[in-house]
Amino acid sequence: MDPSLAPLVVARSTRPGSPDHGEQHWKAVAWAGLGLARRLGGCDAEIILLFALLHDTQRFNESHDPEHGFRAARFAQELCGEGVLVLDAERLDVLVDACTRHDKGFVSDDPTTGACWDADRLNLWRVGIRPEAQLLSTRPAQEPVMIHGARSFHGRAYTWDDLFDGFAQLAQR
Repeated sequence: MDPSLAPLVVARSTRPGSPDHGEQHWKAVAWAGLGLARRLGGCDAEIILLFALLHDTQRFNESHDPEHGFRAARFAQELCGEGVLVLDAERLDVLVDACTRHDKGFVSDDPTTGACWDADRLNLWRVGIRPEAQLLSTRPAQEPVMIHGARSFHGRAYTWDDLFDGFAQLAQR
């Protein structure tokens, strides 16, 4: 996957500079997702990265915006329709579902969807909420060391190039 996707998504997002739901949050979710993907079998690391990049790109505000996940899913479909993202129908469906339902409080037995949602929820510290193990889908995310370690994820100086490279290395294993 090409890291040049990130600037294109940022340019087409609604609130990339948002302190709570903007690009810094997306990068922290990617970082958490990378850590989870390294420990989970059977997950699709590329979908986890795409989820991190896309899931909050279409928010209209910082508070109550129950349709932002649906709009992010539509954005993913648009990017596929434009040829910017190349995903088969099954993988696109996983991404669309993960984006659409990420803020609804569900957990998932699917390792990819679970890792997507967990990566986002582990970053709840940024808004003063401690992630709760029973609302996390995967065993690695439920571990107290992961939950507490996630306090430091938001605010780090991640670059999209480094994050994309980390996921690419994972895919080569």
